[in-house]
Amino acid sequence: MILYTERGEKIVFNLMGKDKKNKKATDSKKIQSPINTLSGTTTNFPSVQAWLPFYDVNNNFIWLRQNKLVTAISIEPVNLDLYSTVEEKRIIHSLFEVVNSLDVHWIIHSQQRPVNLDAYITSQEEMRDQETNFTRRRILDSSIRNASKIASSGESIDVFYYLILFSQLIEKQHRLNSEELAAKATEISLNLSASVQESHVCDDQELRDILFS
Repeated sequence: MILYTERGEKIVFNLMGKDKKNKKATDSKKIQSPINTLSGTTTNFPSVQAWLPFYDVNNNFIWLRQNKLVTAISIEPVNLDLYSTVEEKRIIHSLFEVVNSLDVHWIIHSQQRPVNLDAYITSQEEMRDQETNFTRRRILDSSIRNASKIASSGESIDVFYYLILFSQLIEKQHRLNSEELAAKATEISLNLSASVQESHVCDDQELRDILFS
C-alpha cells in the first residue's frame, strides 16, 4: 500500500516482503526499534516481523522502519443534505479551519470493507426460533436467507475515512516525538468533533485494520 503526504512524500507499506535490492539487510537480531529505545528492552525480531515495513503497532502508533511515527484519526462521514444551507456552510468553514491549522504531515485515507452482518443474522435466527406464528417464521426465514446472501456476496460495503498523521522520529527524542504526536492527534480529533465531524484517535486494533484490511 502506498500513501502520499500533502507535500508529495511517499510512504510505502509493502506487505509482500522486502525490496529485492536490499538483499544484504542488517541482521534483524541487531536492529532495535524505537519501542526498545523507549522501554529499554532488547528484542530478537522473529523472521516474519523482519520482513514487515514497520516495527510494531503499539500505544496507538505505527512505528515505521523509515524512522517515522504514524497515527490515525477515524472520521465519521456527514450527509450535508440533511442540513440547511446555513448549517452546511458552517460545517464546511469549520472543517476548512481545522485543515488549515494542521502543522504535521497528513493525508486523507479511505477504505472499503464488507459489512459484518453476523450479529443481525444471529438476532433474526433467535427471533425465528422463538416465534410460534407460522407466517412470521416464514418471513424471518426469508430475511435470514437474504442477509446471508448479501453477506456471502460482499454486496454490502462500508466505507471508513481516516486522517493519517506522520511524524519524523529524531534520535534520542522518540518519547518526546510520540507524546507530541499523540497530543496533536487528540487536539485535531476534538476540533473535528466540534465541527460535527464525529471522530476519535484510532486504537491499536483499528490501526491493524487499516494495515491489513
